Amino acid sequence: SSACFPVARMPAVRRVGMKPSIGASAEADVPSPKRLKLADLLELCGLQSEAPAGGLDALSVDECKRLCQQLLPRVELQQELCRVGREQDELARELEQKRVDVATLEAKMQAYQLLKDVRMRVDSALKMMGEP
Repeated sequence: SSACFPVARMPAVRRVGMKPSIGASAEADVPSPKRLKLADLLELCGLQSEAPAGGLDALSVDECKRLCQQLLPRVELQQELCRVGREQDELARELEQKRVDVATLEAKMQAYQLLKDVRMRVDSALKMMGEP
């Protein structure tokens, strides 16, 4: 099973093509921990070879945009994969419970049929004993 990205802890990602917000020039000075998160995400998505030899600090704005355009769909697909995996696990639990329910019902039906057969035999034996 593959690990799910901890999206709730990830910094917000601005989609390419959106107008930058006020103070966007400060985005160029992203602190090192955020860059490490980006490096980790790039590695998880198989994009570590896309980073320049000088590391993430050497990336131009266009290179960052290109990597983000590649990274975002992969993160979204990973989220969907995690959701589908959780759904599959839930369905597997439901299926197992249904199998248990079916086995219980089959056992009850067999017990009912056995009771019916015993009742018929007892009734038949009582009739034979009661007849002269």
